Amino acid sequence: MAFVIDQTAPADLSASFSDAGRSDDRVTNLGTMTVSGLEAGATWQYSSDEGNSWANGQGNSFILGQANEAVSYADNQVQVRQIDAAGNTGSARELAAFTIDQ
Repeated sequence: MAFVIDQTAPADLSASFSDAGRSDDRVTNLGTMTVSGLEAGATWQYSSDEGNSWANGQGNSFILGQANEAVSYADNQVQVRQIDAAGNTGSARELAAFTIDQ
């Protein structure tokens, strides 16, 4: 019986935020980031410190920011990645700078 070892990294994830205000100013009043592009059986992680530490994600979103405070994130500070069912880790997807102003 032949078997195949999966050594292929999963596809890159995408992350985005919703905003009730202007969509072109990179300022949001919501701290919820939505993750898409998950492969079946994969897990995912996010980082808010340029990939120095990672937290395990759940569902398809995570929350950044502090209640009633404005928080700015620099280019590449927030990142997401996925780990497929075989344990292969995909490349980190880095987000462009944005501000959460709750």
